[in-house]
Amino acid sequence: MKNYNKIICFFALLLIMSCTKKYNVSPDLGSYTVASGSGKEYAEKTLNEVLTTNKEHNVIQPNNVIIETPETAIRVAEPILFGIYGEKNITEQRPYKVSDFKDYYVIEGTLDRHSMGGTFLIIIKKNNGEIIKITHGK
Repeated sequence: MKNYNKIICFFALLLIMSCTKKYNVSPDLGSYTVASGSGKEYAEKTLNEVLTTNKEHNVIQPNNVIIETPETAIRVAEPILFGIYGEKNITEQRPYKVSDFKDYYVIEGTLDRHSMGGTFLIIIKKNNGEIIKITHGK
């Protein structure tokens, strides 16, 4: 009888675990899920509406600035640059040089004068976060 109870408990636990929602965990992002089923269908419907006709309720407008500060521009740029060139390579180019133009931020890496090699350059559009250019010198 004891073995029978253990088997039932094991399968009950297995059933509960299999029904639990699976989360991806990232040290920087916390928990998140990748959309599937009806969640992904809703996302696709919304995406298609925005790309074709529906511009309502969208903070992304030609005259709205969503990247308001150089600090925000750097927070947008770094993860992208880390993914392309490596975090160590990019952080070694601090302090960054940020040029603020009417509609764009131009962010460049810097090297001390004893270093050899090139630096990155990224241009970000202020009103929508679009990356206009990414490059790295040699």
